Amino acid sequence: MFTARDEQVSGWFLSNYNGVVHQMKPLNDSDSEKLLRTKAFSSMDGCLPDNLRLLCDEILNMCRGIPLFITSMADWLKQHQQQYGSSAVPRVEQVRLLLKQFEHLLSFDYSDELRQPSLYLSMFPQGYVFENKDHLAAILEYEGFIPEWDLSPDFGKRYFSWLLNRKIIIPAAENCGLNIDEDDLCQWQVNPFILRFLASRAAEMGLVFTSSTLTLAPSGGGNTTRIARRLALHHPDPQLPAMLQQMDLSQTRSLLISGAVDRTTVALDKFGYLVLLDLEGWENLKDEDLLQICKMFMLMYLSVRNTRVSKLPPQIKELRILRALDISRTNISEIPSEVWELKHLKMLDLRGTWIRHLPEKVKELTSLERLDISHTKISDLPSGVCRLPSLETLDLRGTLISQLPDQFVQIKRLGHLIVGSAGAGSGMIYSDQTVLTKIPETIHQLRYLKTLATIDLSEFSARSVQFLGDLQELRVLAITWSFHQCSDKDHQQALRSSIVRWRKLKSLTIHCGLGCSMEFLGSLIEPPNGLKKIKVIDGKFASVPRWIRGLKHLTFLQITVCKQVADDLKILAGLIELQHLVLGLEFIPEKAIVIEKEGFKELERFSLDCPVPWLTFEKEAMRKLTYLRLTLHAFPASDMSVPSGINNLKELTEVTLCYNVRYTNSPNIKMTTDAVSKEVAKHSNTIDLFINGIRKDVIRSSDKKEESATGSEVDAAEDGAQAADEATLRTTIQVQSEIEVEGETESHT
Repeated sequence: MFTARDEQVSGWFLSNYNGVVHQMKPLNDSDSEKLLRTKAFSSMDGCLPDNLRLLCDEILNMCRGIPLFITSMADWLKQHQQQYGSSAVPRVEQVRLLLKQFEHLLSFDYSDELRQPSLYLSMFPQGYVFENKDHLAAILEYEGFIPEWDLSPDFGKRYFSWLLNRKIIIPAAENCGLNIDEDDLCQWQVNPFILRFLASRAAEMGLVFTSSTLTLAPSGGGNTTRIARRLALHHPDPQLPAMLQQMDLSQTRSLLISGAVDRTTVALDKFGYLVLLDLEGWENLKDEDLLQICKMFMLMYLSVRNTRVSKLPPQIKELRILRALDISRTNISEIPSEVWELKHLKMLDLRGTWIRHLPEKVKELTSLERLDISHTKISDLPSGVCRLPSLETLDLRGTLISQLPDQFVQIKRLGHLIVGSAGAGSGMIYSDQTVLTKIPETIHQLRYLKTLATIDLSEFSARSVQFLGDLQELRVLAITWSFHQCSDKDHQQALRSSIVRWRKLKSLTIHCGLGCSMEFLGSLIEPPNGLKKIKVIDGKFASVPRWIRGLKHLTFLQITVCKQVADDLKILAGLIELQHLVLGLEFIPEKAIVIEKEGFKELERFSLDCPVPWLTFEKEAMRKLTYLRLTLHAFPASDMSVPSGINNLKELTEVTLCYNVRYTNSPNIKMTTDAVSKEVAKHSNTIDLFINGIRKDVIRSSDKKEESATGSEVDAAEDGAQAADEATLRTTIQVQSEIEVEGETESHT
């Protein structure tokens, strides 16, 4: 058995050895308790004393569903009971110490320059959300973590990918799950299973100290005074004031405070050299605190995101070297004029505030590189924005700005323009968009644009569409395409010629008029061979375009076809890097659509919208598929034309069924939901089944057998112990996968 945290490593073994890759999930609360009590006390029966029950709850809370930790703690608890008697209950401190020892045994080397920033992630509380990939990159830059040997502007994104590949950073669960076609809207968070471990390692290295690791802070100067260069306080603790009193805070450069930490606990006047101050989500932050902060520090980074702050003090101008100011999701409704005196400001984030007007004086921020005014009530873009010489990113999503001024094309360094215009499922935009922002037809003059989403081309002339081909640096493009343009030959030819010229394009999204035929793209010649994502929303093809077979790097495809063509499935199955497929079929299959074991080697998520989803999955089909979504319709069908073979999808963990509630009593709907439920019940995995967004409890076949079986309490205990041992063996992969950042492999016997 080989274990690895890097999926690329596991893929290499799969291609070179005859085996399977098994991705583990943490145990739920019920299974965690069952494993602990069965292993420690040989039975789930009987009531535990209150003090022992509370200790078990604490153990389960700290183990967070990781079976290796649970079973190890259960063994220790069992030995403790045997040695000292059943009335002897260990202290919580002993549990914490033991878990720390377990983690230390699974530790790894963090000497590499790329891995030290990973330890810095322990600064953020569990559940902290990064709303975009640039957010983390900016913080790492101000902290000085970007290696001197790699100062390229794309380092942040590449490092973010490094974290994603090792699952140190994962999608935030609340917004990534059911909607497969909205992957670009994903927010990100630190993997909760590794966060506490990172905090422990960061404290041991003296890099970062949190509320829970302050006791590990080293002494300085030969006395009891402790030094913390980076400090994160996210949880109120009665001992926190005393611990902070013993620390030399004058050398702390970075401070993060959030949650319900009391204001009186943190004496800001004891911090003498703060460079980065992040107060995101600090419930007790007051307007007067900001005034004190501006008077005391020379910050480079200041964030009061998601707090109750209602105004910025005029003294903000005292932060003369401030590089980044984040006041997003606050109650601030006006920007004081003193902000425009911050000549070194590179990032200004105003999203989700109550601000209605952006003054012309914004032009004085000559160093500004990123401006985010998304989801505000701003209705006019001042011409001063067009005179920002350093502006590279402008986010206008969810605003009331209906048109950009003609002088907008004067922003010569602009690389990323995000305006949004099409609504839910559009990838680069949000679903609450209310205004279409018209873009000047001279937009092609911005030759450095890399991201352009989502622009409305419905009023663009064919000539202007053709000029868009001049944007040679485009990587991400999302457009709207009207019904008229779909049928106009000049517009068809203009779009085809532009697509061919975008040789660096990685992502293409086209929002079409409802029912538009996009068949004219079927004759596309030499599309950009580096395309990784294609979305055609509401538009239709007669069949899968043949040129798609040549896109060897395609990872995401959304397409709707109107005819059943034999080669279509082979084309899709042959896309060697395809991970996400959103497929619409506007026909009733004449026979079962068979998914064979060949092809779809990398597919992880599959969404199908079909009047009759007559799918049959053969054994070993879609080996990596974890998510299956079926959109159902009220069409007549036989009891044979229902999905089958779902239990052959070995890595499946979630199935979603969607249909219009008006058709709840439709025979086809009932037949399909019943068939899928039975397939899920037969699956060897525990599958999460959602129907119209509501989770359904499915009694697995194995559970039914267990309920009907009879035997003595001793036999039940032995079975439970055996199941626990098997769970431990299976989840060794998961623990290593979650903790071994190196991606190295180990052989276990």
